[in-house]
Order: sequence, then C-alpha cells, then structure tokens
Amino acid sequence: MLSAWGLPLFSLFASSFLAIGAISPVSAAGPWDGEWVGKIDADAASLENCRAEISVDQANIADNTLSLSFNNYGKIREIASKIDGSGNFSSYHDLDVFVSTKVANQVKSRSFLLKGRLENKNINARFTADVAERRGGFCQINVALAQAGSIEAKALMTGEDPEILKLEAQAQGLGTTSSVISICR
Repeated sequence: MLSAWGLPLFSLFASSFLAIGAISPVSAAGPWDGEWVGKIDADAASLENCRAEISVDQANIADNTLSLSFNNYGKIREIASKIDGSGNFSSYHDLDVFVSTKVANQVKSRSFLLKGRLENKNINARFTADVAERRGGFCQINVALAQAGSIEAKALMTGEDPEILKLEAQAQGLGTTSSVISICR
C-alpha cells in the first residue's frame, strides 16, 4: 500500500516527466536538410531586358527553410524562403540587375519573386521581375541547386548526364570497370 506521500509524489513525478517531453520534443532532420550546391544564371529569353552578375556562395536547408547566400554585383545577399510540405516555396527579394532601356543602361535594384520546387535531390527555381520602365520587359534568373554530395550535384556542376553517372555508380558497386559505361557515351 502506498504511503500518504507516495501517491502524490508519484503523480508529481509522472506529470513532470510528461510535461518535459511536451516542452522539448526531439526534432528530426527533414528530408531536404543539409548543404546544397548550384548555379544561378539569367534566362536566355531575358537577355534582351536584363543581365545579372550573380553566383551561389552557399545554400542550405534546415527546418523547412531554404537559406541562400549569393554574390550579386559584389554584394553578398542572404535570403530565406519557407518550404511547404509539398516542396514548394515562394518569396520576394531585392536583386541588382543590369537593365537596358531606351533611356539608359544601368544597374538597378528590383524586387524579384523567387518561386521554386524541391524534387528528390534537386531544386529548380526562378527569380522573376518586370524590369522595364514603361513596356513589359520581364527578367528571369534561373536557380538550379542539388543536394551536396549527390550524383545530381555532380551532374549539375560538371554538366554530365545524371543517368550516366548513376549507371557508373552502379557498375562500380558491381565491380565492373567504367570502360563498359564509356561505350554508352
């Protein structure tokens, strides 16, 4: 039989244990968390309207947020965009672009919509803005990222075909030399 203090102490201990668990849940890494590598370049159709000096410095995903640091005309820009459960993200950010107009050709700051989607180990996104003073002139800047260390990242950074890289990895796993794969190229 429990003493007069036993039941109240047990109840206090049990409720404290449950409260601690509710306050500090264990947080697991998301499927996209980690370092990403990639490239940013102006869309070929936009070159008449704008050009941008822009390159990826760092990219990371943590807690369903894409954090991107890039060099834009000598300025380091850092942006963050929340990723929904389906892998989509959308947010506005200022970028400097070289704009060609009838009046002048100059670098101007514009608000761009960054919109993209994560699929497997790839991110395809685009910055889009109307940069023309009077006529519609859209500027689109493509963003391609891949999870660091993945076959997709190697393909993105080298320009190689990801399917061939996957076949080579499978062949190495089987102990086959890559010379067999080179026949496919």
